Amino acid sequence: MNSARAAVEKVLPLLLVLLVPLLVLTGDRSLIFNHPGYLDPWIYYALYYNLATLTTLFPAAYYPSRLSLVLPGYVVHHVFSPVIANYVLHLLIWLAAVAGLYVVVKQVAGRRSAMVAATVFGFCPYVWRAVGWDYPDGIGNAYYLLTMAFLTLAAAYDAAARRYLVLAGITCAGAVYCNLTWAFLVPTFGPYWFLVRKARGYPLSLGRTLLYSAAGFLLLSLVLAIVNYKVSGFYLFYLPSILYAINGIQGPSTYAAPDNRWILTSPWLYLPMAAVAAGLFSLVHFRWRRSDVRARMVVTLYVNLLCCAGVLVAWELAGQPLLQIPYYASYLLAPTFLFLGVAAFQVPETLPTGRFYLLLAAVIAACSWVWWDPTGVTWQWLVRPSWTPLVVLAIAAVVAGAAFEGRTIAVSVAVLGASLLALNARTAGLWWEGRSAAETEAAYRRIVEGIEIGISAAPPAGMIRFWYDDADRHGDEFNSINSSYLWGPTKVSAQYPNPPQTPTLGLTAILSSLPDRERSATFVKAQESLRRIGFGAHVVADHVIDRGGVRYGMTIVNLELDMAAVRAYGYIRNGDFESGSESWVTGSAKARAVEGGHSGKALALEPETGTGQYLMQWNFARLERGKKYKLVVWTRSGGASPEPFVVGVWDNAASRYVASRRGDTSMQWERQEVEFTNDSDNLLSVELMKNSPSKNPILFDSVSLTEVQ
Repeated sequence: MNSARAAVEKVLPLLLVLLVPLLVLTGDRSLIFNHPGYLDPWIYYALYYNLATLTTLFPAAYYPSRLSLVLPGYVVHHVFSPVIANYVLHLLIWLAAVAGLYVVVKQVAGRRSAMVAATVFGFCPYVWRAVGWDYPDGIGNAYYLLTMAFLTLAAAYDAAARRYLVLAGITCAGAVYCNLTWAFLVPTFGPYWFLVRKARGYPLSLGRTLLYSAAGFLLLSLVLAIVNYKVSGFYLFYLPSILYAINGIQGPSTYAAPDNRWILTSPWLYLPMAAVAAGLFSLVHFRWRRSDVRARMVVTLYVNLLCCAGVLVAWELAGQPLLQIPYYASYLLAPTFLFLGVAAFQVPETLPTGRFYLLLAAVIAACSWVWWDPTGVTWQWLVRPSWTPLVVLAIAAVVAGAAFEGRTIAVSVAVLGASLLALNARTAGLWWEGRSAAETEAAYRRIVEGIEIGISAAPPAGMIRFWYDDADRHGDEFNSINSSYLWGPTKVSAQYPNPPQTPTLGLTAILSSLPDRERSATFVKAQESLRRIGFGAHVVADHVIDRGGVRYGMTIVNLELDMAAVRAYGYIRNGDFESGSESWVTGSAKARAVEGGHSGKALALEPETGTGQYLMQWNFARLERGKKYKLVVWTRSGGASPEPFVVGVWDNAASRYVASRRGDTSMQWERQEVEFTNDSDNLLSVELMKNSPSKNPILFDSVSLTEVQ
């Protein structure tokens, strides 16, 4: 009979692995999908399909460098269809995180405590929010927990097990390479290893530990470097992330709250707060008992939690609001549940098997309720007087579980507290507000379809841009589709159908949720407005995305110069600067329209940095080869002394001037004339440059280009 019960308990963790996701996903599957409006998760999603192209187009971007996040998704999404791949990938990440937690708690507190801890962790909405979207916090937690598991297993032997140390090094590298922020938590593995070896009474084996864990770290680094070389031709795959981090911490973040009141309204921090408070009781209760390995491990995991929390608090004090942002604060999930698993969820070994099964069933019922209450009615009912007493009570329950550990009632109270805080997660902005799981999935499918259309329309290693109105009722979805090409660099700045100041030639995806007839009429208006500035938009393909009762169009157009229109308005747009700097781009300077020009207004080029500043009208025309043209520019010094200048027609594809004139400005308006015979078939630009390090401005006016008969 005892052997049968033992066999059941061995199989039970596997059954839980199947049961927990089943209850979560049948209750409310919203959190396993990227939500509309977010940018970064959809960038990573696009990298699963378009890694080589995006790495080539944006070599300085840090997103493709996070290969330990990107490559698992790349593999899974190339094996399964998009929606199936989404489930497979995120359930595997969830499973890795749960397995890591289970192994550590089992080694310290036994199988039963590990099952309770894994169940509470596995149901936690903050865990599902982290593992359910394509962002580094979920897979980072999984890498962290696996590292802790391998270190714990390695430390169980007098001579630290080499294979586990190598695996710990590999998963540690995985955490660092999915987001450099995890590198700041890596040092916490040092105190953990020291204390866990001391807890077991074994020598540190420092040389052996560093050698084999470093070998694992370097092994993954080498593999990722080789992959990156195959993709982009560079071995230093993580350099963009390092440079981004260095530049990003130069000053305080603009996302920081103005005062400390945010602490009380950050539900994602309540459970870590409870764990830190519970640890104080554990320290008093357990201390460092020489003969009790579990007591030592409770202290060890509490110190680990304090170390991790201390790192994030230090960054908070330095002006980087990591704890104020849920997806950075989620880095505390792993150390929090590791400690609670051995301190608050400790199941007495003497508990009869039948009562343990009842306890586990109660844990499942309490922790799963949040998933079967998608509108948050239970929490709203509980907090009718005020939310504060209930949150305080829930935190106190978790603390009590640690204070009276080893008793069945203590485990029950701690689980109740954790489940109440899970209900409170409905107020933390984890879900797409006001939308059902079906609506969330339908939006996910629409965005995926839009991304697939964009990727398939773009040429190999080619760019596509996105033009839409942010105020469109589905503008959040359009932003997510645009994220498939990193959003900012490929977003047309003008609100559709208004034309951009400087259109970029090539493919553009126009997104609009107007009814079909209005959409067609609006597109005609967009074509007319483009034609007025010398461009044509030729339709390549027209798609309609229609899912879940939402319908919008995605029209792929090819923007080209309309040379008939270009010649009609005289080649140069806004050459008199009466519309300010419209159609002109500056470099190392700012441009300002001023009165007193040669004719009407002029444009003052005011230096900011460098020894050469410029105004450029990019790709104004493709001129006829062998034909004569004349460029005229009026110049004047904007300061008390002459300034050297260069004006000319620039061939960017060949990196040369087709024609140019150099000189010095005077205190009076002067006509600069460049007559030339065109010898280029490329798109050409007009450049007006101030060629000195002084801070004196130069004034330009009446820029024109004409054909010479």
